[in-house]
Amino acid sequence: MSEQDRRQLILEGALKVFSEQGYHKASIKEIAKAAGIKSPALIYHYFADKKAVLAAILTEMTPFSDIPIFQDDVPSDLLDRLPDILLPMAITRIFAFLDNPRILATIRVFISEAARMDEVGDAVAEFQQHGLRFLSRYIQHHIDSGYFRPHDTATSSRAFIGMMLAYVLGQAVFPGMRDGFPQRDAYIDDSVRIFVKGLRNDA
Repeated sequence: MSEQDRRQLILEGALKVFSEQGYHKASIKEIAKAAGIKSPALIYHYFADKKAVLAAILTEMTPFSDIPIFQDDVPSDLLDRLPDILLPMAITRIFAFLDNPRILATIRVFISEAARMDEVGDAVAEFQQHGLRFLSRYIQHHIDSGYFRPHDTATSSRAFIGMMLAYVLGQAVFPGMRDGFPQRDAYIDDSVRIFVKGLRNDA
């Protein structure tokens, strides 16, 4: 087994343990067992500690794992993609993860523990900041190209993520919020249309 394969097994094992027991109660020993690794000490060959495992899950096992939002040099062809194309693609990937019961359970755990555990809160906040920086840069790129009108990208980035969070929270945490939500594809189409139309230079 390659080191990359073993590392992936550790992340999958950790996701299983986190979703079932929560981050606080999870131990390296239990993560190793779930990953099928005999020696828990082997995990430290790949990750410094449990927090590093959590950070890797957030950055590598997400809908954006194949979009380089964590790199300083974002490929120009990615920035050039029109919002009407890139944004629906990104949202579709996010929402598809809600169909995975383990991911859904982990989202609930992170939300419940983020407020009372600095390790979880910091990891989630760092991941969110990466996403906000990428989205802000992407929107600014399209302001510079003339596609979007000039505005504060910090505000528009948060507004867009807010629309997505409303759906995620309704599906994962607050069942009562599901009432009145349109079908997933319709929600994606309408959200992107509202967002893009509001920022278009010809709006």
